Amino acid sequence: ALAEKPDEVSDFFLTATTGFVARMYSGLTTLMRDDTIQQNNLGKTNLGLDEQIARLKAKLEQQRETLTNAFIKMLEAQSLAESQNKTLLDAFSTKRDN
Repeated sequence: ALAEKPDEVSDFFLTATTGFVARMYSGLTTLMRDDTIQQNNLGKTNLGLDEQIARLKAKLEQQRETLTNAFIKMLEAQSLAESQNKTLLDAFSTKRDN
């Protein structure tokens, strides 16, 4: 085909809008544009996920602090109750001994 019809072979590859090279270039250009758009979208998604993670970490830290403080207050209340219980037991056992 190349020896018999070189102009047609040349046209197949090199015709400005319909040739193989032009179509390949157009397809690759479209693919690259779509890839760039997809990369931008993924970057935005990653940024959104990073922001979400930061908010969740802050919320977890706040909840940890709240629960820790509540636990400390519970321990203090338990200690006070035990102290009052001991005081009452001592007071009643002293009256019984007298």
